Amino acid sequence: MRILRLMQIKDVILVVGLVRPGLVLQLTVVVVNFLSAWMAASGFFHLVENYGDPWNQGENVQNISYPTTLYFTMVTVSTVGYGDFSPQTALGRIFFVLFIIGGLALFATYTPMFVEFFHFLSPYDRSLKEDSRRKHVVVCGCLTEESMGTFLSDFFHKDRADSSTIVVFLHAEKPPSAIRALLKRLSSRVVYLKGSILKARDLNRVRLSKASGCLILANKNSPDATAEDSANILRHVDSSSLQSGAFLVLI
Repeated sequence: MRILRLMQIKDVILVVGLVRPGLVLQLTVVVVNFLSAWMAASGFFHLVENYGDPWNQGENVQNISYPTTLYFTMVTVSTVGYGDFSPQTALGRIFFVLFIIGGLALFATYTPMFVEFFHFLSPYDRSLKEDSRRKHVVVCGCLTEESMGTFLSDFFHKDRADSSTIVVFLHAEKPPSAIRALLKRLSSRVVYLKGSILKARDLNRVRLSKASGCLILANKNSPDATAEDSANILRHVDSSSLQSGAFLVLI
C-alpha cells in the first residue's frame, strides 16, 4: 500500500515549484491519484488471487503475475472487458464490484475538470507567455474589425520608434473570421485572448501587472452612452493592478 503515498505528491510539487497552482496542478494530482489507485488495486487483486479465499484454504488460487493484474484492472475499469481473465476468488469479485462503483463516482467528479482543461487548450483561453525581452500592452473595450484595424495601423506605424511591443487584445467573445484574418497577418505582434478585464483570473492571464499599459477602446457609436461610460469606468477601476509607471488610456 506504499504506492498510495504518491497521492501526497501535490505538496512536493508545490514546494519544488514544478507546476504552478491552478488547473494544471489539479490535473497532475488527478493523474497521480489515478496511477496510485490503479497500481494499489492491482496489487490487492494480485494478493487475493494468488492466496485464495481464507475460508476455502486456498482451493480457488489463481496464479497470475502483477503485470497481468495491471492489465486486467485497466481493461475492467475502462469497461472494455475482454473476458480473457476473471476473478476466481470471492474477495476479488467483491473488491472489483466496489472498485468499479468508486471509479465511476470519481470519474463523474473529475469530468468538469477535464472539460475545463480541454477548454483551456483553446488558443484564446490560454495565458500570455512571459517574455522579458519584449514589452506588451493590453487592449480591451469595444473590439471590432474596424476599431482593431485602426488601432493597429496607428500603433505599428513605421514612424514609431518602438514597434516590438506586443499588443494583447482581451475580449469576452472569440474573434469572428474577419478579425481572425487580421490576427493571422500580425501573429508575431498581436495576441487575442478571450476574457474580461473585470475578472482577476483573466488579468493574470494577460499579465496586466507586468504590462507597459492598458488601453480601453470606447464604442463611440453606442446607442446608450451612459451604459458605455459606466462600463468603461468599471474597466478603468479594475485596471488599477498596472505596474508603477504604466499608462492607462481611454480612447
